[in-house]
Amino acid sequence: MRFIAYFGLLALLGPLTGCQVRNFERCTDEAKCLDGYVCDQPDKTKSGTCVPSCTSTSCTAPLTCLPKSGLCGVCEGDTDPSCGTPGVSATPYCYSHQCVECTLPKHCATAIAKGTACNTTTHTCGPCQRHDECDSGVCAKDDALALLAGPNAISKGTCVPTERIQIVDTATCGSACSLPNALLNVTNAKPYILVRNFDGTMPISVNPAAATKPAEWPPMVYIIGDSADLSPAERTATPKVGLHSYGASAALSVSPGVNLTVEGMQLYSAKTALLCDGGVSATPTSVRLIRSIIGSSDIGIESRPGCDLTVEKSWIGQGPSPVFDGTANSGNFQAMNLDSTRFEISNTVFLHNTKGPGVFSGILVQDSKNLKKSGTIVNSTFSRHDTVAMGRNALAVDCNYATADALTIVNSIFVSTAAPASTVTYVHPNCRSAASFAYVATDDQSPSLAGTALVKNVSQAALLEDAVTKGNLRLKLDALKAVTTGGIGGKYGSVTIPLVDHEGKDRPAGTVSIGAFQAAQ
Repeated sequence: MRFIAYFGLLALLGPLTGCQVRNFERCTDEAKCLDGYVCDQPDKTKSGTCVPSCTSTSCTAPLTCLPKSGLCGVCEGDTDPSCGTPGVSATPYCYSHQCVECTLPKHCATAIAKGTACNTTTHTCGPCQRHDECDSGVCAKDDALALLAGPNAISKGTCVPTERIQIVDTATCGSACSLPNALLNVTNAKPYILVRNFDGTMPISVNPAAATKPAEWPPMVYIIGDSADLSPAERTATPKVGLHSYGASAALSVSPGVNLTVEGMQLYSAKTALLCDGGVSATPTSVRLIRSIIGSSDIGIESRPGCDLTVEKSWIGQGPSPVFDGTANSGNFQAMNLDSTRFEISNTVFLHNTKGPGVFSGILVQDSKNLKKSGTIVNSTFSRHDTVAMGRNALAVDCNYATADALTIVNSIFVSTAAPASTVTYVHPNCRSAASFAYVATDDQSPSLAGTALVKNVSQAALLEDAVTKGNLRLKLDALKAVTTGGIGGKYGSVTIPLVDHEGKDRPAGTVSIGAFQAAQ
């Protein structure tokens, strides 16, 4: 009876209040509350709840009844004088009717602030973690530049000043504003390149030997694309920043002596998308790829002897959603070719890389210089590597020499649309031992497969949301607990397990998921 009476009352109220009026429900700037009630959400871009308007006696000190909003608080309006003066008061700005340190990155530029970035959740100034927390658009996410001499030093967690950043945005400055030009002008004083709009069609080389570079041309270079704070799986539109060049040269090549970090870019439709040429150099050569997409190329990443390679939260192969269409939405003939390379791969997806003529489609590990470099693959997902090449009977990772324990694969998934025959395996025996192959979930049917805490005989359809039609490799809610919460956290031997997943979600202790994505709890 109460159910019927409730809806009867709503029917009577409807003509009186109109469809835009709400009471004790969600409210927005358009959907207002009844008289005597106010919306408790000060941010008009978000919905709130209708609550009774405050009175002079309904608020508890130090809160007062605010006349404009009708809510209890200490301030209203971004610059309420009750919060004090910027540069003098510790909390001079108002948010959600409370005095806070900041509401915008620029508010943290005052001398009294505790850092250069404004945390958009806590509204406090402190070290930055994301580029969009900084007014300049660039956050120093590592300490690699901390040892530079004098004023050129930049510490981790610092918002990089605009005068230390080059901007590439072809939408505003045309062809003269290009990534190759910016690379020629990199110095210790300007090591960062912020790329907002650029789709290069010519090969780009990062080369410290060029005559146009100053003598102190730095070993550290940062190229930051438009999706540097966003995982590939979270994108709803094709990146505005990319490189593609189908020719003899790599789309992006890194010469000996360079230390390059690339964030938030798409490298596609190339003979080789990314080439790290270690060579012989007194300065170590390294490439760090973060939140980037590499697809539709003969070779996704090629690393030659003497190079150190790090790949984090990236996507190698067919694109993660229908927005990556056309030529940029197919797998690479070969995902990676790594020769005498120290490499670390974490929180990365390898999707539908397919065999080209005479090549292996997955990660090929070689050691032509007998350097015995270590490699790690941690919390990564391999899907639809289902073509065997070169008679090696391996699908996803192959090694042309016995790595022993130099290659560690942990907390990772290897599956395809159908379980492979018992005569093939995803990871060649050369690449693994029982100790180095741990906490792996797979549909591998090889009788010789051995490792620590393996989860065998699990199908792709049972584990992943929709790897085939939508490139969605997140774990299903009803997937096996051994996969959703059965991974190892902290460290496995000398390998550190990442604290967050491909999308930046926490991996809580005791519930670490196997694969690139942390399961929803």
